[in-house]
Amino acid sequence: MELETLEPVEDEVLDLDAELYIPQNLLSAGQILILERRVLRNIDPLFIDIAEKTAFCAMKIFEYAKLDSTLDRNTLFMLSLFFSIAAYNKDFKIFGTEELISDKLSKPFLYSYLYLKHMSPLNDASQAYLFFDIDYKTAGKTGTKYYDYSALIFTCARICLSLSKSQNKNHNAKLGSTIEYCRQLYGSKYPDLFLEANLVLNFTHNITDGSYITKLDDMCMETEYSYDDTFMLLKMLLYTIDFRSTSTVTHIISTAFLATDIAENENLDEVEIDELFTAALIHDLGKTGIHQAILEMPGKLNDVQMEEMRSHVLQGDNIYRGIVSDKIADIASHHHEYLDGLGYPRGLTGEYLGKQERILTIADVFSALTDARSYKPSFPKEKTCEILLDMAKKGKTDINITDRVIKNYDYIKANTDIHRGLLQSNLGQVILNYIQLQDYSDIQSLFAEINKE
Repeated sequence: MELETLEPVEDEVLDLDAELYIPQNLLSAGQILILERRVLRNIDPLFIDIAEKTAFCAMKIFEYAKLDSTLDRNTLFMLSLFFSIAAYNKDFKIFGTEELISDKLSKPFLYSYLYLKHMSPLNDASQAYLFFDIDYKTAGKTGTKYYDYSALIFTCARICLSLSKSQNKNHNAKLGSTIEYCRQLYGSKYPDLFLEANLVLNFTHNITDGSYITKLDDMCMETEYSYDDTFMLLKMLLYTIDFRSTSTVTHIISTAFLATDIAENENLDEVEIDELFTAALIHDLGKTGIHQAILEMPGKLNDVQMEEMRSHVLQGDNIYRGIVSDKIADIASHHHEYLDGLGYPRGLTGEYLGKQERILTIADVFSALTDARSYKPSFPKEKTCEILLDMAKKGKTDINITDRVIKNYDYIKANTDIHRGLLQSNLGQVILNYIQLQDYSDIQSLFAEINKE
């Protein structure tokens, strides 16, 4: 393969005091919610499955009964969709939805409350999770303003679980028993509304035939937030990957900002930079489908393990293709393609790889080299530049872009370290608060503690 002629760039052309461009996320709140659901399903479909059914039923009741005067639509939808988020934390030994939806477990809902409080736009509204197994009379004594959300969501959750378990001749008896239990626990309003709304709309049919998934996608796309709240949802999406692999989260953030800073150095315009930034943030979502032991393996992968690891690209493409624009999907899914056609998964050659894709490939390698991993320490500048240059000379990556990256290594690395703070999360606060609150034995003392000034 004939390499392009180098275009030397002098270091002094870079203005080290220039204002950093802050890349913009191009995903809507609705797109992010769909991606979040797909990522959780990729990790473990069991828990998101019952949550999706719950959200669908809750929203059908909301629409039928015109509850928008008493409940906020976005708050209800988000609370319904992510009430089982704690089940994805490996510290909670929850092996099935049946165990999650039981009066014997409340700590997972404490974690779900804290996770959504600190990691999403819901803030205090996530207190609704604390009343999962609390009867309406006891809840009333706390002075909460979120119990209606609890009653509707957990009524739907218990009924949906009952529907999924009772595909036999005892179906009606099981469902009737569940609805009566919900009446006793949460009051009669929402169990009765469920029966009435379903009699008119027959939305449980959508659950049994699977058509609720497409309708739920539409509900996601109807969800709108401000740019700042949408960016918070984006961060929640990224840190969901932490349930599978912490190092992957770190790598994605590094890669996204390395790509942004390289793109600025390459004089891409703001739209191109934003496209690249967005693609970089989703490029490794498919790793949520890879076994954790492989992602965190301290040694070299064997052929079988490497084949599974490489499948993350197509798994990722299955998650975001059709949700994001084709251009962003292409940039994201081509990050392991090489100019010589020896990359994967499609073996594309340079003529099919544009500048944004070439930058993302280099940024991906740069991040992998400079980040500490379970199998290697962070490589120093000299070794990183040596490997980057070797790949370019072998015709795998763009030698002109690589040359400029090496020339401006310190500048690009420093900018990336500054940018990294934009995607800092409150996950540490979630864990700290959980440790502080986990031993409270009754809802009134817990509620008083979390609401004290």
